[in-house]
Amino acid sequence: MRLLTTSILAGLALSGLSSAQFTLSKLFFNPVGTDGGQEAIEIRGPASTSLAGYSLLVIEGDATGAGVVDISMDLSAYSTGANGLLLIRDAASAILPGPDAGTSVVVFDWSPDIENGSNTYVLGSGTAPAAATNLDADDDGTFDVGALAGFTTSDAVGVIENDAGVNVGYADDLGFQNFGPFGPLPAPNYTPDCLIRYYNPNGSTCGWAGGDVAGTNPGGPYNFFNFPTNSFGFDVQGIVNNPTIELGVITAGPDTDGDGLANACDGCPNDPAKTAPGLCGCGIAEGCSLGATPESISISAGGVQTLSLFGGAGNAGQLYFLVGSTSGT
Repeated sequence: MRLLTTSILAGLALSGLSSAQFTLSKLFFNPVGTDGGQEAIEIRGPASTSLAGYSLLVIEGDATGAGVVDISMDLSAYSTGANGLLLIRDAASAILPGPDAGTSVVVFDWSPDIENGSNTYVLGSGTAPAAATNLDADDDGTFDVGALAGFTTSDAVGVIENDAGVNVGYADDLGFQNFGPFGPLPAPNYTPDCLIRYYNPNGSTCGWAGGDVAGTNPGGPYNFFNFPTNSFGFDVQGIVNNPTIELGVITAGPDTDGDGLANACDGCPNDPAKTAPGLCGCGIAEGCSLGATPESISISAGGVQTLSLFGGAGNAGQLYFLVGSTSGT
């Protein structure tokens, strides 16, 4: 295993970063068969908290319609439930298994229905663009300058369809992830129908998974077609059996050492003697990917921090953040 090291010099002013209060947690936009009555979007946040000032956007990503806001939904009238979940359904008909008792369930029939192709889902606050607004007038796959002026994005995710046409996702413009296209043949050739976000037991986000949906329409239960070939992200979470899609239920990844971080987000998932959750450099050979010595440095006092990055295919594609605080770290 190759070890790469670099040093970060303090002295540059780092802007303060904060965690989003609300996140997108499940997107169920293309059930097998007829979509109407079965579509749903789930949002997670603090328990029993109003989403006043927040909006949900669904932005087209197909061909010349790319960048057009298909749905602009004001969430101000809604709140999360006692478990922190808000489930928005397009009908009151049942989908099994049912949501937890602590989930706030709202029926809202999107018109038009959520499309099944390339879409970017955005959750944010402030002045939301109206439906039919074109945020990418030149169709170059990037938001126009100032397109979301007055709107602060809390969370976003993009799904890029696998077909012969032009397809784009805009989540990366906002600092988040796009998924797809998956294919072409002979590789797994599909467009995800559902995205599920896995959380750490401590409530922080861990990662997305999703795939091609299978099941009984209407009413479910639903899981994934040709699992795990026509799906992504579940292996990283340690999910080896085809999971049932549980709308209105919190999804948490396995946490072997019980430190509040799922194994998929824990650099040292099996070390009961670690000094902090997920802290690498724990002295055992279990694939720690990034270590830091010292753990933090003062912006005002300056200093040197050495980052040790362990390469290899097992750590490919991981995302790392250098986080600063206005308190001086």
